[in-house]
Amino acid sequence: MPDIFRAATDVEPGKVKKPYFSSRRVPKNVPYLVDNIWAWTRPDEYPDRRTCAYGSLSPEQAEESGEGDAYRVRFQGDHTICQVVGHPDAKKHPDVREIEDAVHNLLGKYDWSNQPMNEKVTAGRLYMPVLTDAEVQEVLERVGLARRELASLRDAVQFWEDTEIVEEGDFPGTVGEIFFEYPDGYVLEPVDA
Repeated sequence: MPDIFRAATDVEPGKVKKPYFSSRRVPKNVPYLVDNIWAWTRPDEYPDRRTCAYGSLSPEQAEESGEGDAYRVRFQGDHTICQVVGHPDAKKHPDVREIEDAVHNLLGKYDWSNQPMNEKVTAGRLYMPVLTDAEVQEVLERVGLARRELASLRDAVQFWEDTEIVEEGDFPGTVGEIFFEYPDGYVLEPVDA
């Protein structure tokens, strides 16, 4: 398995980092709308980005993207690693602009922005943080999108096409955001270890 690195401060040697599965994290770098559409289109075999940890391909990249010194990630059991090949950070993925445009265009057909506030509430929910895939589906249906429009929006999402699950060997790309699910936890070890 290839090495993954994370930057951290106040690392306790040997302390196992437990997963965030009890709650979904609100995204910091990706607009809520985009995060919600990615959650709606996420294939079942991929981990939920909202409960994953993030890593880097090298100690240098880890220190550039995080706070503190770089450490090597050592999994304590089960884990799933993904790489967004060719995109150093999800916030720079072309989907960010494409999804915003696609949703804006679809909602524009329903004159959403010119409705009274109580009419905007339904579609406005798409812009709330951490909706589930079922909640996104419900909002899109309540707005009145036709089946072909829903399919068109799904087809516009390329993020999962650019993301690969890393099994054995090296990462599929020399550049690409890494995120991982770790139900059994992980330990941060010094890079020299």
